[in-house]
Amino acid sequence: MGQTLPASEGRQVQLVVLDDADSLALWRLPWRGRERLFLTRAGLTSDGTTLTLTSEDPADLVIGVFPPLTDGQADDGIFQTLALPVAATAAPSLVTVTAIRKAGPPREIVLGWTTPPVAVAPTAADFAAAAAWRLDLPTDLDLALTPRLRLHYRGDVARVKLGERLILDDFSNGTALELDLRSHADALVADTPLTVEILPVPPGAPILWPAGIKPDADIPVAQLDLVELVRIPTTQF
Repeated sequence: MGQTLPASEGRQVQLVVLDDADSLALWRLPWRGRERLFLTRAGLTSDGTTLTLTSEDPADLVIGVFPPLTDGQADDGIFQTLALPVAATAAPSLVTVTAIRKAGPPREIVLGWTTPPVAVAPTAADFAAAAAWRLDLPTDLDLALTPRLRLHYRGDVARVKLGERLILDDFSNGTALELDLRSHADALVADTPLTVEILPVPPGAPILWPAGIKPDADIPVAQLDLVELVRIPTTQF
């Protein structure tokens, strides 16, 4: 919704009101010689000449531009809508997952001194009892197109290692663990081993789980359920 108001020296001021959803999708960037406003739910960058949009959902690769590229081309309030072409790409290859160690006995999970008390983090020694898997990425993997590794798991705490170096850890909360592969491209190209370790969670563990997430098994659980490579469609204008 917009309104035009008179200003000094014969100029006009245009007020535009956005709803909550559009206000969170509004960007301001220089493009083609001037500052412009953009409306898109995709990720957006600009070098001043080229717009680059990225999103897991190709349907989000649509953008509104103000001021329009040509006068009179606004078709969504003050914005001109640009539907940018998306190149067809094949689905990413699969990750090879190899079990290398079964879980041992679960650690004793004690509560800390905080209010309310929460479960204490494991020590490095606790991971001697973690289940472990080696992940082999496809040799034709293009990190520019497929930059994320998504791990769906059940257990207490998970951690990811490149060789002997810890690069990511996570307290289980029912959501997948994501790793940005681009940050470790040099090591991955050098075939440094990539492993996942998951500590078993015992039944009745004193962990503050989100609603509907608490494991209902009557035995300790340490399971890597699914490993995905996440492709991020990208287009430019």
